[in-house]
Amino acid sequence: MAVDRETYEAVAIAAMSRYSAWSGTLSLLSLSENATYCVGHDNGTAVLRVHRPDYHTKAQIESELTWVASMRAAGAVSTAEVIRSDAGARVEEVSTPDGRITLNCVMFEFLEGEEPPEDAIVREFDQLGETTARMHQFSRSWTPPGGFDRLTWDFDTTLGSKPHWGRWRDGRGVDAEAGVILGSTVSAIERRLADYGKDASRFGLVHADMRLANLLVTPTDTRVIDFDDCGFSWYMYDLASALSFLEDRSDIGEAIDRWRTGYQRVATLDAEDIAIIPTMIMLRRMLLVAWLGSHPTADLAADLSAPFTETTCALAEAYLNRHN
Repeated sequence: MAVDRETYEAVAIAAMSRYSAWSGTLSLLSLSENATYCVGHDNGTAVLRVHRPDYHTKAQIESELTWVASMRAAGAVSTAEVIRSDAGARVEEVSTPDGRITLNCVMFEFLEGEEPPEDAIVREFDQLGETTARMHQFSRSWTPPGGFDRLTWDFDTTLGSKPHWGRWRDGRGVDAEAGVILGSTVSAIERRLADYGKDASRFGLVHADMRLANLLVTPTDTRVIDFDDCGFSWYMYDLASALSFLEDRSDIGEAIDRWRTGYQRVATLDAEDIAIIPTMIMLRRMLLVAWLGSHPTADLAADLSAPFTETTCALAEAYLNRHN
């Protein structure tokens, strides 16, 4: 079900009545998978996330918040705390005034920090690698509670028969010629992921969207926000997601090396983990092609166009030449 900005705003306004201590002004921060609003108040600032329909159930959102709260309490990650509603709920189901649609809403504390600029990617990536490793170490040792439910991001649910973000073949600019190149790449990705496998040391709970827009950097810390896509996937997929939309940079190799250096201060990477990095990067890039095709109204989609697929084809050819 598609939801327009006016509907998101109507739900956001209605949601504010559930948080009497935070009644104030609303301003849209972003429209992507969800609509995210800045809540201005005399006593401070908060962030309201209004979930789009037909993506996560309320139980899945509760599971996300449980995992993140556990990591936060253990000191594994610096992230925003949930602000409970007047009723004590972490997730509020809020309807538009006419009752036509009901969406899930979550309020978070506002975190200080700046999104790292693209030109700082190399400089910041060792710190990000260290942060990611702490999260992964926590995931390996944590036992989810009963009823825990999050999406799985494997081949079938990304580029295969059950894609969460739509078919890559429906991406913008995927014509017959691009389809041949990208189809060969998808087949190569499938083979290499099957060889790599899903051993518990390689596959578990990950953030799954650690791109620059979901990081806040302070002089002493890298903070991680927006765990909406978190789920079960390969741990090395978090590196690939951190490189989203940056895959064609000339210094990507240096960024990867810095990330590995930071990661290995906390956790180990074996030769197969390192060897799978180019495949994870292409998996993520192909998934972004699918996402842009299935989310035409998202703010990010408006900023990108068919050349994104053209660049993806160039990356795919280089990948096939090196790894097929």
